[in-house]
Amino acid sequence: MKFTQASVISLLLILFAVTAVSGVAVYDIQYTTDPSGVSPYNGQFITTSGVVSAITYYGYVIAEGTGPWQAVYVYSQSNGPQIGDEVEISGTVIEVSGMTILWEITSYTLLSTGNSIGSLVVWAADAPQEQYESVLLSINDLTVTSLLGAGEWIANDGSGDIRCDDLNDYMYFPRIGDSLASVTGFLYYSAGQYKLEPRNTMDLTGDIIPHFVIGGDIVTMNPALEILEDSYIEIQGDRIIGITSSPPRELLLVETGGLIFPGLIDGHNHAAYNVLDHIPFGQTFADRYEWRITPIYSDFGDQLDAIIDYGGTNAQIGNVFKVAEVRALCAGTTMMQGRNCNVESDDFYGQQGMVINNAERFPSRIYTKTFPLDEDMNYWQDMKEEYWDRFVIHLSEGINAAALQEFYTWRQWGMLDWRTTILHGIPYGPTEWQLMAEAEANLVWSPKSDMFLYAASPDIPGALLAGVNVAIAPDWTESGTRDMLQEIQYGNKLNTLFWGSTIEPVDFALFATRNAAYAMGAEDRIGQVATGYQADLMVIPGDPEDPYQALLEIDAADVKLTVVSGRPMYGDPDLMDEFLFLDNEEDISVCGLPKKLAIQIEAYSISESDKPMSTVMDELQVAYDNTTPKVCDFLGPFDCPTSDIRNVSVDPVLGLHVGPNPMHTGTAYSFALPHSSVVSLKVYNVNGRIVRTLVEQQLNRGSHNIIWDGRDDNDRPVAGGLYLARLEVGQQAQSEKVLVIR
Repeated sequence: MKFTQASVISLLLILFAVTAVSGVAVYDIQYTTDPSGVSPYNGQFITTSGVVSAITYYGYVIAEGTGPWQAVYVYSQSNGPQIGDEVEISGTVIEVSGMTILWEITSYTLLSTGNSIGSLVVWAADAPQEQYESVLLSINDLTVTSLLGAGEWIANDGSGDIRCDDLNDYMYFPRIGDSLASVTGFLYYSAGQYKLEPRNTMDLTGDIIPHFVIGGDIVTMNPALEILEDSYIEIQGDRIIGITSSPPRELLLVETGGLIFPGLIDGHNHAAYNVLDHIPFGQTFADRYEWRITPIYSDFGDQLDAIIDYGGTNAQIGNVFKVAEVRALCAGTTMMQGRNCNVESDDFYGQQGMVINNAERFPSRIYTKTFPLDEDMNYWQDMKEEYWDRFVIHLSEGINAAALQEFYTWRQWGMLDWRTTILHGIPYGPTEWQLMAEAEANLVWSPKSDMFLYAASPDIPGALLAGVNVAIAPDWTESGTRDMLQEIQYGNKLNTLFWGSTIEPVDFALFATRNAAYAMGAEDRIGQVATGYQADLMVIPGDPEDPYQALLEIDAADVKLTVVSGRPMYGDPDLMDEFLFLDNEEDISVCGLPKKLAIQIEAYSISESDKPMSTVMDELQVAYDNTTPKVCDFLGPFDCPTSDIRNVSVDPVLGLHVGPNPMHTGTAYSFALPHSSVVSLKVYNVNGRIVRTLVEQQLNRGSHNIIWDGRDDNDRPVAGGLYLARLEVGQQAQSEKVLVIR
């Protein structure tokens, strides 16, 4: 059962004033002779202690041993413990729908960490009893016999049935007839039923759970930046359980012949929008509030809504999410930010197993807000009292004083600390970077989107120099790049143009892996290749002597393999065919190269989990073709020069952006073409004489960035002063001034 706001209110109504009782054992809270199972401490405020044996989105279990009556569920989002933490807490004992819980926790003290609470082995027929409520149980030698609604399933060990549930996600999708060596979980009670709740994939064992090894050159991205050549990663379920120099025997071994990186982490995106290409604004803006009130943005919203609702309200939303996640998957991305998918009604879009992992999905403890200052200080102070590890917020998205002031408002509210992850942060300078570094706050850089919308970029070398943790991510496809690999490449272009390549290739690799994991509050389980970490991996071609440069030079077609939570889901056909446990593979072509997808799963509890990508694309194509207006191009999962993406049927709208301006060593002229056109881009001096011809040719549709290095057509540096760039496309022309400073 999920606790809703209504149920919380009802809980409050049954509480009453009592005298506190200290030092109560968990056993004494749970043990009862009452046939209804009501605790003898029901309604009393008590203090107790125990070791955390399980965690869920809504709370956690504390236990003082492995026997009957020795565990109790704590409903609280004010604390964020880890399994193995010994804690002392004070709260009220209440009964909720027949389950004893601790509620309204008023004090919480961490006593120690790294403790162990084992599971109690029982027969399935004996498990559904009051004495085992919240106790960590293991049941052996089970066969799945029934699939029920809401993610529940029945298994039998010969003694009787046990009902299992998916209160937490796990990468096992039961089918009738499956044999499991064991299932471990805590016993939960809701809707009149006892249910065994596995805590994660490792709580399920048996041949049905994949256990295999991949070999290659491991680019660990760990703090020592170790590169382990000719090494092997042992994967069981969704975890890395070993890294060795020789392969373990008697396990499926797949030699990748490539560089094995941790999966890329997209810390800033909006998957619900990513079925459409750039919005042809034709200008840049001072902040995000300007472009949101333009007529073309309104038309874009109408177009997107029409596609999503084609065939009925939200009929295409699952398809839109899937195409966005598959596009990310093919570029080696294993996690994407952009949806509070534990607190919205569309949880299934973010459920583990849909395609890639979602950054906000539990066990992550992050909360996303696109317009954080729409709320007041009291709202955020209340949020600080909950268990969130990160607040991922859009802040200072623009170049004006108002955008900068957002940073100081957030800080004045007392919110700038290690939990803050800022998306954009464009106008920040040395003072802001220093304040962020002192607060241990994080930045996610979206270079393409920032340049497209504002012709500006945050000063990334300045942020790094101050000690700010920096990640990189594409933002949505309407103003950013298509995927993480393209965003890394674009960021490196700005690095060359603006900062003289002071950002090293290894920095870009960190931006997309370990730094991003920290920015998302998930550094304890993703972002590096390490034993005990989630098996999120990307395999690419390259030289282990220079692996980070290899990452800067590839695209989705080059990715040899992507593994998400231990499941190979995309890659070269010869590699994918070696994973004998895969089924429902789909042959696809990425930029003319044959690849395979393995995203279809028979997960009865996850909507549309068995839909092939070909069907997704067919349905979205029909939706796009039959809806208006046509503002943006339709995007499939791959971005290839030969892709069959139709053109928008509008005249070219020029949008020449220049930045940086003033310039010292170079600047970039960016513009978007709605279709292939003959383009002229020339730089003139104040006397009207052509100084440099940058472009005089046919260019393809899409975004273009032309760099002027401050030299004339004879490769001589121009003198300082004012210059004019003129862009001509067909019958349209636009000019922008740039000041050269020497």
